[in-house]
Amino acid sequence: MKKIEKEILSVLKKFISFPTIDGNEGEMKKLLEYVKTLVPTNFIIKEYTFNNKPALVISNTDSKELDVVFCTHIDVVPHEKYELVEKGNLLYGRGTFDMKGGAVVSLLSLLNQETHKKAGIFLTSDEEVGGNCVKELLNIYHPKFGIIPDGGNNFDFIKEEKGRLLLKVSITTLSAHAAELYKGENALVILMDIYQKLLEKYPTPTSEKEWKSSICLTHLEGGTAYNQVPDYAEMILDIRRITTDFKAEFINTLKKIDKRIKIEVLASETPYLTNPEEDMVKRYLQSVKKVLKKEPTITFSNSTCDGIYFTEKGIPTVLMNPSGGFAHAPNEYVEKEALLKLYEIYTDFLKNI
Repeated sequence: MKKIEKEILSVLKKFISFPTIDGNEGEMKKLLEYVKTLVPTNFIIKEYTFNNKPALVISNTDSKELDVVFCTHIDVVPHEKYELVEKGNLLYGRGTFDMKGGAVVSLLSLLNQETHKKAGIFLTSDEEVGGNCVKELLNIYHPKFGIIPDGGNNFDFIKEEKGRLLLKVSITTLSAHAAELYKGENALVILMDIYQKLLEKYPTPTSEKEWKSSICLTHLEGGTAYNQVPDYAEMILDIRRITTDFKAEFINTLKKIDKRIKIEVLASETPYLTNPEEDMVKRYLQSVKKVLKKEPTITFSNSTCDGIYFTEKGIPTVLMNPSGGFAHAPNEYVEKEALLKLYEIYTDFLKNI
């Protein structure tokens, strides 16, 4: 195990060193070029670009009909430094947990483990800004099963993730002098009132254990002068919905509150949902139990990842993160032992399917 530990740390250190943030496609391409140097000649490498975002697909077959695919991303959110810092069992650095650690383990598991199944890996560069690369790749490749090292923590099995609905709500009213506000109609106040009424129907969850849809007001803008009643205002609502709450319900509720508003859908993503009783999922969970020597916890996650595109295609998928924490924060980390356990799980699964 010491050999693979050294290999994982060496490759992860290199991965972390590339500042692969949105807009820095040059660094993303450099990282993918580095990945290509690791791939044995018996593997197939395919390069793609979608909306100027590079993606790499590595597989042990030239077929687009894959039995299993690892779905990973190399992009991260900005940070001051891009370096791996090892402190005992903890590995600190931007992307260690989300998700360069998982990407490295997925890559090395695929390259090191012989399997009679058609297997591959997606390495994409836009998950943090929408995940269009995976959406496009799933129009080219048709995997029977997906593995995504994202969502949750401590090897929890994520059964469901919320779908994201991003709405721009605007209204045009009547302006007036701020000293004679009764002669006008304040567009900002109307939108704030609409938001409060929306929360009455969809109360904000008080913790991650309260599994229900949430609505966050992330942007509110209006008015052109400090002494004028604003006659136009707009707000952005970031809605994270569970599978039993539908897109149309939120839009219809808004329209019923005030018919004058204009609603623009900026993004609409399907909630992720998988079935623990599906055959390939059960086989994967057998590998998890074998390595961890316990049944994984089946739970939910409030976040959203590229798994939604697998759900849309009806592809059985597993979301499972190793142990780590503080994704996107200055002290982001992953446990070294957890990466080794994840490698064991992946290689056992590939060996035995």
